[in-house]
Amino acid sequence: MVSPEEIGSANRALHWIGVAKSWAFALVAIGVVLEFLTDRMERPHNRTLENARQEELARLQNSTALAQAETARVLAAIADRELTIEQQASIRDAMQPFAGQTVILRSYPSEPESARLILQLKAAFSPPLEVIDETGQLEGTWAKFRHAVWNPCYTRRSRSTIRRKARSNIARYRQAIY
Repeated sequence: MVSPEEIGSANRALHWIGVAKSWAFALVAIGVVLEFLTDRMERPHNRTLENARQEELARLQNSTALAQAETARVLAAIADRELTIEQQASIRDAMQPFAGQTVILRSYPSEPESARLILQLKAAFSPPLEVIDETGQLEGTWAKFRHAVWNPCYTRRSRSTIRRKARSNIARYRQAIY
């Protein structure tokens, strides 16, 4: 049988357990209410931050698109270029005063664009000028390059005329590309 002291002890324990449960329930209710209130309070701040992130993302995407467009434009500008038939004819006409002269065309090895341009220049120079094709034989020294381009048999007048006409043709060529 259970003694009255055990019953009294059990009643006191159950009383304090009930009080603890009440406090726990009250604390849980207060926590839920505080959670709800803080969620409501932080919504406008979250919206502000999300809008700022979206604006930054849009700005970065716009910058990326502009950079990609500029990159595409530059790549197109430096892509393999060719002389048109009209440009070749213009060069041929400009070289008529130098008929019979010799021109050496060289390029660095393993440069396909330079080799193709030499073939086109050779076609443009061929009737009035004698062309020596040394595609891929250019070495990386300035003295050899200078000697190959400016043959000492040219007079001062012919060299300046060639430079002037070449610059005008290069300017027209650049205008056609860009």
